[in-house]
Amino acid sequence: MKRFFLLILSIWRQQLKLYLLAALAGAIIGVLVLAPSYDYISARELSADPLSSVEYMLSQVRDMLMGRISHGNLMLLGFYAEIGALIGLFSLALYKVAHQRFVHIDHLKMELVSNCIKIR
Repeated sequence: MKRFFLLILSIWRQQLKLYLLAALAGAIIGVLVLAPSYDYISARELSADPLSSVEYMLSQVRDMLMGRISHGNLMLLGFYAEIGALIGLFSLALYKVAHQRFVHIDHLKMELVSNCIKIR
């Protein structure tokens, strides 16, 4: 019984690590892609900046890495980190559902092939 609980605990830890990794990757994408693109869109609405979108996003990421972030921008980054984490968790859940269905389909195909062999 003790081994069973240890096995369940180790599986739970692996799942937790996977979900944390997906949330972290999503948060990083949210901070490095979503927030600068939102800033670019709002900056383009306010002025006719000649910078291209990639140059603007790279300058925003450079400013973030250098620590030149205002309090309002910091709150916005936190918001986009949350949105990115949710997107990462949602994509992981979607992947798991699709993977389980593909495994089930493969299992059914193998049963079908084995039944066809038995009939012959």
